Amino acid sequence: MEDTEWTHEWLDANDALSNGDANLLLALMLKNEKMPLALRDKLINILESGKFAFILKQLSAGRPKGNTKEFGLEESLDFFHVKEYLRANKKIKLVEFELILNEQYDVSQTYIRKALKTGKEIVASLVNNGHEYSAPTREELSKKYPQLFEQF
Repeated sequence: MEDTEWTHEWLDANDALSNGDANLLLALMLKNEKMPLALRDKLINILESGKFAFILKQLSAGRPKGNTKEFGLEESLDFFHVKEYLRANKKIKLVEFELILNEQYDVSQTYIRKALKTGKEIVASLVNNGHEYSAPTREELSKKYPQLFEQF
């Protein structure tokens, strides 16, 4: 094939190769398409320069990984106390509090509910086992999490 007989597939492969993507070029080569000489020379120059590395990408099955930040015990306990304080004093609904946490920390509702449940279970376990436990004050919580108290 002469340089004047470039098809749109080869032109697309050339553009992709210029941007660092050789997938389309390899697909056309595997179809036994006759490569234009100019593109062949360009590929030879790239390979000889050592600027080309063929890296296989491992595809994982299932959904793509998202933001899976799980909260630690301290955060879970603090969020539970913030929730209790806001619900008692500001008459905020649980759903509204979960929405605020979702906006502030960009995590799913599942992780927020898990953190609140963990905090509640820690307090219940301490009380049931006869340990003395005093909840942090509003001032302590507002210093630690000012973004949660700003809206109220």
